[in-house]
This record gives sequence, structure tokens and C-alpha cells, in this order.
Amino acid sequence: MILVSENKKNWAGGFHAFRQFKIKVANQFFFQNMGFEAGNFNAWTSTRRTWSDPTEINPSDKSIVVSGISYDPIATDSPVPLFGKYAARVNNEDNNFHISTLTQTAVVPKTKNPTVRFYWSAVLEDPNHSPAEQPYVEIVVENKTKGIVLYTKRFYSNDPSYSGWKSYRNDKWRSIPWQLVDLPVAQYAGDQITIRVVAADCALGAHGGYAYLDVEE
Repeated sequence: MILVSENKKNWAGGFHAFRQFKIKVANQFFFQNMGFEAGNFNAWTSTRRTWSDPTEINPSDKSIVVSGISYDPIATDSPVPLFGKYAARVNNEDNNFHISTLTQTAVVPKTKNPTVRFYWSAVLEDPNHSPAEQPYVEIVVENKTKGIVLYTKRFYSNDPSYSGWKSYRNDKWRSIPWQLVDLPVAQYAGDQITIRVVAADCALGAHGGYAYLDVEE
């Protein structure tokens, strides 16, 4: 909040207006192009493989930076992008065994309050296969230097370990609404931190799944 005086020399004359503004701490958010506002995957590595073939296609032919759609076409109450003009979509809704990954590694700066902060969501088809064969999403933040996992979530479609599933298209698709990851990492100054987002079709090849990633830059 800013208090603006109507009198240049005297605050006693009252105030003119209130205004809100954001304060960003220098080097607090140290990953590059986190909100994809460059309109591309600059600073990120985007790959795609299949359940049976580990050979990677780089960049993934199933992942894109999306803009201008307002809401996901399946999870129709989920805003996309969440912030700004762009967000990343990892994988897509078509089938055929695809597994797409988006990663970035950055060094934690030796400054005050360095933070890993982003949002993710997922939209997965639910064919009611066995858990190991379902479409899935996986989010990992890892200290690569020390080999420490700082954050990890992995859910297959309709996984009972997540209680907030939303259903679409006569329960054939499920979504996880936007989730916040907010990790202070000052104690790891100088270490390499990796963010990894994985989204996969089902293992039997007939059902799709994808995830979104975004942040307020």
C-alpha cells in the first residue's frame, strides 16, 4: 500500500489514494522463464519417450507453451494460463503410450530468501486400469548436488491418495486443480536444483494425460 499526500510538504493534509503493488525480492526466484512468458521453452528441456521405448525425442512433440485458451478444453473450470499470457502443457490428450518430461536445473544463488515457487495441475483420462497402467503425473524438485528430493508428488488417474479429484466427460477424465509448490532453499546456496514435470498416457496405449506448469513472473 502507498499513502500519497495531497500536500508535498505535509502529510497532515490527508491522503489522495491507496494503491497496491507487488514487491519482488531480487534473486528470490532464480529459475529462468518459469512462467513461460518468453512464449517458448527457453531454459527448459522438453523430451518425449514411450512406455516401451526409452529413446527420447527432444523437444517433445506432445508438449507446447499454450496461450489464449482461457480454460482447459476438458477441465473446463481450470484456468489456463494461471498467470500472464502463457503456461506450459506437458504431453497432451491423445493416446499411444506417450510420456513427456519438462525439466530445468538452476544454481541456488547466495542471496536472501531464494525460493523455488511454481504451480502445477493435471488432466488425466481414467480408463480404470490397474494403478501401474494408468495415465499419471509426477512432479519432482530435487537437490541434484546433495541427492535430496525436496518435493515429490506422483498420482495416477483417480489415485485414492489424492482426495481432490474433479471429474469431466461422464467421469472419463479427472483433474487435479492448480497446486502450489513453495520451497525456501537458502540452506542450499550454491547447489544445483532440478524441477521435473512428467505426464503420461496409459501403459496400454489407448488413453491420454497431461499436466500444466505456470508461475507469476
